[in-house]
Amino acid sequence: MNIKEFAGINSVYEKPNGEKMTHEELYTKVVNGIGLDTCATFMPVSIEELRDALEEDPHLNTISIKKWDDMHNIFRPYFHRIGVNTLSLSNTVCTLKQAARMLVAREYPETSAGEKEKTAV
Repeated sequence: MNIKEFAGINSVYEKPNGEKMTHEELYTKVVNGIGLDTCATFMPVSIEELRDALEEDPHLNTISIKKWDDMHNIFRPYFHRIGVNTLSLSNTVCTLKQAARMLVAREYPETSAGEKEKTAV
Protein backbone atom coordinates (compact mmCIF):
# COMPACT_ATOMS: atom_id res chain seq x y z
CA MET A 1 0.00 0.00 0.00
CA ASN A 2 1.17 3.54 -0.68
CA ILE A 3 0.57 6.75 1.29
CA LYS A 4 -2.51 7.76 -0.69
CA GLU A 5 -4.09 4.32 -0.32
CA PHE A 6 -3.45 4.50 3.43
CA ALA A 7 -5.23 7.86 3.54
CA GLY A 8 -8.15 6.59 1.46
CA ILE A 9 -7.66 8.90 -1.52
CA ASN A 10 -7.00 8.39 -5.20
CA SER A 11 -4.03 9.59 -7.24
CA VAL A 12 -5.46 13.12 -7.50
CA TYR A 13 -6.13 13.44 -3.75
CA GLU A 14 -9.87 12.77 -4.00
CA LYS A 15 -11.69 11.15 -1.10
CA PRO A 16 -14.41 8.58 -1.92
CA ASN A 17 -17.03 11.36 -1.57
CA GLY A 18 -15.26 13.43 -4.26
CA GLU A 19 -13.80 16.05 -1.91
CA LYS A 20 -10.12 16.89 -2.23
CA MET A 21 -7.76 16.10 0.62
CA THR A 22 -5.10 18.72 1.18
CA HIS A 23 -1.41 17.94 1.39
CA GLU A 24 -1.52 18.93 5.07
CA GLU A 25 -4.48 16.63 5.78
CA LEU A 26 -2.78 13.72 4.03
CA TYR A 27 0.47 13.97 5.93
CA THR A 28 -1.25 14.76 9.24
CA LYS A 29 -3.09 11.48 8.84
CA VAL A 30 0.22 9.70 8.19
CA VAL A 31 1.92 11.35 11.19
CA ASN A 32 -1.01 10.46 13.43
CA GLY A 33 -0.90 6.88 12.15
CA ILE A 34 2.80 6.48 12.90
CA GLY A 35 2.61 8.60 16.07
CA LEU A 36 3.84 12.15 16.55
CA ASP A 37 6.24 11.16 19.32
CA THR A 38 7.75 8.45 17.12
CA CYS A 39 8.20 10.94 14.28
CA ALA A 40 9.78 13.39 16.72
CA THR A 41 12.75 11.09 17.21
CA PHE A 42 13.67 11.50 13.53
CA MET A 43 13.77 15.28 13.33
CA PRO A 44 17.00 16.37 11.63
CA VAL A 45 17.39 19.43 13.89
CA SER A 46 16.30 20.50 17.37
CA ILE A 47 12.78 21.68 18.16
CA GLU A 48 14.15 25.20 18.65
CA GLU A 49 15.68 25.13 15.17
CA LEU A 50 12.39 23.88 13.75
CA ARG A 51 10.53 26.73 15.48
CA ASP A 52 12.98 29.30 14.13
CA ALA A 53 12.84 27.82 10.63
CA LEU A 54 9.03 27.90 10.64
CA GLU A 55 9.11 31.58 11.48
CA GLU A 56 11.00 32.12 8.21
CA ASP A 57 9.32 29.56 5.96
CA PRO A 58 6.25 27.36 6.58
CA HIS A 59 7.71 24.76 4.20
CA LEU A 60 10.90 24.43 6.27
CA ASN A 61 13.08 24.91 3.21
CA THR A 62 15.62 26.85 5.25
CA ILE A 63 16.71 23.49 6.67
CA SER A 64 18.96 21.66 4.23
CA ILE A 65 17.08 19.10 2.15
CA LYS A 66 20.00 16.73 2.71
CA LYS A 67 19.22 16.72 6.44
CA TRP A 68 15.63 15.66 5.70
CA ASP A 69 16.73 13.14 3.05
CA ASP A 70 19.22 11.55 5.45
CA MET A 71 16.33 10.46 7.69
CA HIS A 72 14.69 8.37 4.94
CA ASN A 73 16.38 5.03 5.47
CA ILE A 74 16.22 5.08 9.25
CA PHE A 75 12.62 6.35 9.37
CA ARG A 76 11.29 4.18 6.54
CA PRO A 77 10.55 1.05 8.66
CA TYR A 78 8.03 2.98 10.74
CA PHE A 79 5.72 3.30 7.75
CA HIS A 80 5.25 -0.47 7.88
CA ARG A 81 3.38 0.03 11.16
CA ILE A 82 0.56 1.63 9.18
CA GLY A 83 0.77 -0.82 6.28
CA VAL A 84 2.65 1.48 3.91
CA ASN A 85 5.30 -0.47 2.02
CA THR A 86 5.55 1.61 -1.15
CA LEU A 87 7.29 4.81 -0.21
CA SER A 88 9.20 7.59 -1.92
CA LEU A 89 11.85 9.88 -0.49
CA SER A 90 9.35 12.71 -0.95
CA ASN A 91 6.77 10.87 1.18
CA THR A 92 9.28 10.55 3.99
CA VAL A 93 10.32 14.21 3.84
CA CYS A 94 6.72 15.44 3.66
CA THR A 95 5.78 13.26 6.64
CA LEU A 96 8.70 14.54 8.69
CA LYS A 97 8.06 18.16 7.77
CA GLN A 98 4.39 17.85 8.74
CA ALA A 99 5.44 16.20 12.00
CA ALA A 100 7.84 19.10 12.58
CA ARG A 101 5.01 21.64 12.16
CA MET A 102 2.82 19.62 14.52
CA LEU A 103 5.61 19.36 17.10
CA VAL A 104 6.25 23.09 17.05
CA ALA A 105 2.51 23.76 17.39
CA ARG A 106 2.40 21.42 20.38
CA GLU A 107 5.57 22.68 22.08
CA TYR A 108 5.21 26.37 21.24
CA PRO A 109 1.47 27.06 20.91
CA GLU A 110 1.97 30.81 21.26
CA THR A 111 4.34 30.84 18.27
CA SER A 112 2.04 28.68 16.19
CA ALA A 113 -0.96 30.90 16.91
CA GLY A 114 1.01 33.91 15.75
CA GLU A 115 2.07 32.13 12.57
CA LYS A 116 -1.55 31.24 11.81
CA GLU A 117 -2.54 34.89 12.22
CA LYS A 118 0.28 35.96 9.86
CA THR A 119 -0.78 33.51 7.14
CA ALA A 120 -4.47 34.38 7.53
CA VAL A 121 -3.89 38.04 6.74
